[in-house]
Amino acid sequence: MNKFYFGMETMRITQNYNGTASHYNHSHGTPVDYPIDCAGVDGKQSAYFAPVDMKVVAIRGVGNYATNTIWLETTETVQTPTFNDIVWLTLTHWNDGSITSKFKSGDIIKAGEIIAYEGTDGATANHLHVTCGRGHCNSWTENTKGSWVMSGTSLPPEDVMYINDDFTKCVDSGGLVFKSMPKNDTNTSNSNENTSGQSNTKTKRVGVTNGLYLMKLDNSAKITLMPHNATVKILQENYTTAKGYAMDKVEYNGTVGMCANKYLK
Repeated sequence: MNKFYFGMETMRITQNYNGTASHYNHSHGTPVDYPIDCAGVDGKQSAYFAPVDMKVVAIRGVGNYATNTIWLETTETVQTPTFNDIVWLTLTHWNDGSITSKFKSGDIIKAGEIIAYEGTDGATANHLHVTCGRGHCNSWTENTKGSWVMSGTSLPPEDVMYINDDFTKCVDSGGLVFKSMPKNDTNTSNSNENTSGQSNTKTKRVGVTNGLYLMKLDNSAKITLMPHNATVKILQENYTTAKGYAMDKVEYNGTVGMCANKYLK
């Protein structure tokens, strides 16, 4: 059974659900939800990745007064720190015109694909407002404190998400205590083998004389310069678009990142 974990490469929670700021009314009215504001790499528009296959069940706000929000739920039962069941997730504040605005209800976002980048729709600084819970959720409602909260069975994020220490660097957990995902567990949907057990790995070489930069998956920083003719393992072609380039998700010398596929051969 796949494990459900926090989907950003950097955890930097700038507001949890317990404070006295804007989230207070969310968690102290009726009904409640338990939002966290996640800013990833400071000053960047970090990405939120699907930890498992997830189905889009609603998307609202693009081009109108409502704050941009996407509702998703896992396509199958997953394991969390406190239960085994379907998990729902919402991400808010991504911008019009971003990758998220292209999704529609019914779309399946595969494990490892980008759901959203941080944004400023309805916010003053780049971040994602994240809520989650158990079962199904596809709308919001105004609670007794006047805050708009998610209408499903909301739970604190530390009860729903593991931290995958091989994926996420925790800079600031916002005072919340998350459990690490067991080291010996690997989500099967991230496997690079087919059902017959044979490897379906594809490789390419760097075709740029001066080398090609391997970028972090959220495009926030350079990881290393891959030299001319270096061999890279292709994990996902046309993974995303960044700065006008179609990017492949690749592995180079054991490190996973992305690079412009036009410079691979």
